[in-house]
Amino acid sequence: LPLLLAAAAGLGPGFVGPMPGRWVQNRLTHGQLAEQASASTAAAVSGSDSSVGPRDLDGAKKRVAQLLADEEDSVRLWEVYCRAKGDGIEDLELVSADFAQHFLDVCVGDKAREDMVARLIPLVQGDLAVNQKWRRYCEEDGIGVYDPRLLSATFVQGFWDAHGSALRPGLATEEMAARVSALLREDAQARELWEFFCATTDTRTSDPELQAAESVQNFLALYSPGRATAEQVEEVMQLRRTEVASKLWIQYCQQEGIGVEDPSLLPRLFVKRFLEGYKQLLAEGGDSTGNA
Repeated sequence: LPLLLAAAAGLGPGFVGPMPGRWVQNRLTHGQLAEQASASTAAAVSGSDSSVGPRDLDGAKKRVAQLLADEEDSVRLWEVYCRAKGDGIEDLELVSADFAQHFLDVCVGDKAREDMVARLIPLVQGDLAVNQKWRRYCEEDGIGVYDPRLLSATFVQGFWDAHGSALRPGLATEEMAARVSALLREDAQARELWEFFCATTDTRTSDPELQAAESVQNFLALYSPGRATAEQVEEVMQLRRTEVASKLWIQYCQQEGIGVEDPSLLPRLFVKRFLEGYKQLLAEGGDSTGNA
């Protein structure tokens, strides 16, 4: 999975590699901050002198300090955030509580789920307009990091909620996607046909919400329980040995169906309609070229 423009935010391929010395130094500094913040809290609770000097932290700043002491990735995200949104100032004493809280809101908590990332990746990679929307969202509402795997589920979902309907015109509606999802949960044959159908599209995903509305509607209109019988499948296969019938079948599957040509995967009524139409064509005087 690519890092989705992470290099532009200072997170290049070395993001998961060894930490340079300056990162270690930063981590030690943040660790000291966390220890001093904890000491301050403990002193306050015990009733002793809570004055621990200028490194006294509380609230969001304390949580950030602890986070930076515990997680190497957070140290790097913090630096990127401070460079992008805080004029490069990393010292927790010098940033506002709101600044620290925003970092927590975007980065802390459950990370974006795999399905959320999988829905976003094809759109960001395949559409320049979506790419720009995502970058702007990460820069204006986020911390300047573009890789959704590093961001909270709430933050990534916020982008989808705000822009989902406008990301790609013509996508299936929520109602259509829900109908497909329900069908796929209940019918194993529908699931198999759906996978073959998705393989014919250019979306690289089986998520109904990322398929074109027209394609999803065609699937819903086509599908009915019960696959073609063995006799129907054999009859289609026999007909496809002739050039004319084979071309007619392909044309039928593309124009009236969903692009899947294997009759053994298709609904009985769909295959039956083709066979009846072909026989009618012959009865009306169609010759070996398929012309009436």
